[in-house]
Amino acid sequence: MSFNQGLAVALSAGKIWNNQENPLKVYVGEQRIHHYHVGIALFIAAIILKSPTLAGVGVGLFLDDIDDVPV
Repeated sequence: MSFNQGLAVALSAGKIWNNQENPLKVYVGEQRIHHYHVGIALFIAAIILKSPTLAGVGVGLFLDDIDDVPV
């Protein structure tokens, strides 16, 4: 797979997740975990593992949830 395929998979998964009537909210302790948190972690892992597909997934998850990123 390539970066673009990983990106497409992540954006599709995000769209499916967000179209649920009441999607599950995930917490670690009292911190809510958003798609962008997972996306950043996957992108860092992709750099370490030199995986363009994983980088695409990470970027896709980040972009899917970009409105929740604090400024």
